[in-house]
Amino acid sequence: MYKSRRVSVYNMARFFQSKKRWMGGFSMAKAAVDQDTCVGCEACVGACPTTAISVNDGKASVDSETCVECGACVSTCPVSAISQ
Repeated sequence: MYKSRRVSVYNMARFFQSKKRWMGGFSMAKAAVDQDTCVGCEACVGACPTTAISVNDGKASVDSETCVECGACVSTCPVSAISQ
């Protein structure tokens, strides 16, 4: 079940990327982590379909080059430390 959820989130991310191309710039913002709020639970790491999130020194960080703006991490964070 976990793998199928990850695949569906990945497909959603690809959908948003394709809409971005044909809608003339439709875009969500890249994910940003509030380092003061983050508790390092790694829930966002498992939710990210492109492994753009890593936890270093107990805090999550987002690789903006890899992020596809899907928003999966935002809805997964239990302390609302990630925003777009």
